[in-house]
Amino acid sequence: MPIRLERAALCAALWWGAAAAAAPVTVVGTDFDLVYDSTLTGSFGTPSLVGNTLFFTPNAQRAESLNGAGTQVLSAALSGLRLQGKNGFRFGAFSLAVFGDYRLSGAGSQVNASGQLRAFDAALPQAGVLATALQLEGTQPFGTADGSNRNWSATARIDGQTAPSGGGLNGLAAGLEEVDLEIDLQLSAYTDPSQTGLRLAFIENKFSGLVVDILAASNQTLPTPSTLALLAPLLLGGAALRLLRSS
Repeated sequence: MPIRLERAALCAALWWGAAAAAAPVTVVGTDFDLVYDSTLTGSFGTPSLVGNTLFFTPNAQRAESLNGAGTQVLSAALSGLRLQGKNGFRFGAFSLAVFGDYRLSGAGSQVNASGQLRAFDAALPQAGVLATALQLEGTQPFGTADGSNRNWSATARIDGQTAPSGGGLNGLAAGLEEVDLEIDLQLSAYTDPSQTGLRLAFIENKFSGLVVDILAASNQTLPTPSTLALLAPLLLGGAALRLLRSS
């Protein structure tokens, strides 16, 4: 085969492979379908849809600092999620919960978690975005540096009362038929280089779930569910799945 034809064939093969890898995946649901790009899920992993709840079992979403290594940061992003309502249903609210554990040992060891949930009107992406920050649960979410494993959790909710960023987007108040979602998560771990002895800071996200409130009509009022309570059964299931994968 001439060199030019070989190059053309190679380019075509590479293009076809990239196009196939970026092909959208559709998960059929009852009130809505989930469409996502498998190349944009990152360390959140493959999303699953159970009823009106999306959940993720992340892979290696952790930050760790050891013996004065300073600040170590993990930044994870999940984009390209599109929810398409059907049968006349509209989206009313989105409640995100993140669950994990952490460990602190030695003076000056610290961990932290932050993030954001964002929603776009898929029909008018230029109109703006509704965004809300993750809020850590508990008054002192990251405790003393005693070397013990402890759990942490954080939540975020977008609904008709969420203030728009960028202006113009108020569709969630009336209910949207198609929504694009994004999740950002930052985990940080710090050990003080000026201290001596064993110092460890470790934090991990083990499970994330997003509860979707569905409206049959645009003027229905929204409930305000306890996200942690709704996701507790899935948390246990996700933890069990993680243990099976690691065994």
